[in-house]
Amino acid sequence: MFPGPTYGLPGYKESHDWVGDYNIFSPLIFDADWYAIAYEITDKTENEIKGDWADHISDQANSFPKKCRQGNALFSPQKYYRANPSIKEDLDMNDDAEETCGSIVKVYMTSGVFETSSKYDAKVENQAYIADPDQLKSEIISLQIAKTSLDGRKQLGWPIGKDTRTLGEDAINSVDQYTLTFWIKPMGAREPECNVLHHGTKFAEKAPMISYVAGGTKLLKFVVAQSNDNEFACTPTQELEEKEWHFVALKVESQKIIVKYDGEEVCSKANPEGTTSVLEERQLYVSSPFQPPADAYIQKVNYYPMHVMSDTLLGYTMEAQQQQLDDLE
Repeated sequence: MFPGPTYGLPGYKESHDWVGDYNIFSPLIFDADWYAIAYEITDKTENEIKGDWADHISDQANSFPKKCRQGNALFSPQKYYRANPSIKEDLDMNDDAEETCGSIVKVYMTSGVFETSSKYDAKVENQAYIADPDQLKSEIISLQIAKTSLDGRKQLGWPIGKDTRTLGEDAINSVDQYTLTFWIKPMGAREPECNVLHHGTKFAEKAPMISYVAGGTKLLKFVVAQSNDNEFACTPTQELEEKEWHFVALKVESQKIIVKYDGEEVCSKANPEGTTSVLEERQLYVSSPFQPPADAYIQKVNYYPMHVMSDTLLGYTMEAQQQQLDDLE
């Protein structure tokens, strides 16, 4: 329950009053298992993992943007700073006149959380991606895509097709690589091609589009528009079992797409002659008004812009979310 490592444990720093500052192990910014996988220290004990994180936070040499680590997928110090440049005056500078990663995290935890400051700004991130794509590809942020009900409540799960109102242009900022994950429970197959998810303001815009193929099957088709092929698709031959929850992951690289069901790769397709189409400021529908809706439930839709998630982190995320699945019956 204590905010920081106690005396004698790895990560303890007499020069830092972690108790008086903030909880560096808060789930808002830290998940020991996720951190260990992300930085390949799974051979360490939990105390050693926490100590590694505490050392990183306290080390003034760790500076924005190249040297900041993340404690989980929900908070990126770099993305938070870009979304809130006015916090610069509250940040610590190291001897090289660089903003320290630890001070960015501290500002978020001591004021940003209470002020509900934005952790992500899509337009700013798109600009930063153009300037330094390698840096942005190294950062991870999990954007939870929610639906607003008629009474104003945010929903992380809902039956597909009950309401096809757009989730907005800000739900997904289109880039040439990303990861999209969600849980789906099929309830039955229909004869026409039925939609699960569509990112695009028109039917011809598919970045991506996910639907059940026509013919009354339980096969999903994943279309990711390319510079040379608007219908570039990957269609797994494996059917999803009805009335069971399945974890679906779509990994999009600049010239390749990979689909995984419940942690297993079921489809991959490369396009050496083209690249992923970037369609900015497009609507996101789950499901779309352009096709009949699929008969299914969906929940926990997460979008990782600019980052192709590793299989190990995806596996951990799947297992963690599986324990939190909501009953949508």
